Amino acid sequence: MDYDSLSENVLRKFFRINEAAAGVFSLDGYGVAAWDYSAGTKNRNAVQAFPYFEHYMDYYDIKLKPKTVQKELEYERKGFLTHSEPGHHFYHIPELYGK
Repeated sequence: MDYDSLSENVLRKFFRINEAAAGVFSLDGYGVAAWDYSAGTKNRNAVQAFPYFEHYMDYYDIKLKPKTVQKELEYERKGFLTHSEPGHHFYHIPELYGK
């Protein structure tokens, strides 16, 4: 992502959909960074702070079983939902929107 060309709201939404995907697939960690973080000139070492989902590890499951809601477009597990297709992306994170 180019932090300079995207609004704070767009950056936050991108972070949140990655956060929801981490919940769906029970990833050990997640985050986003500038597209040329350590190699470029425009965003070199740029850091953007995002508020993390505080209870992420409460949902962590080594025996995860995400459910495909729409083939290769939408996945769900334990209240986490991510939907991604060109021009149409949304997510659901339990703590943010009620469990």
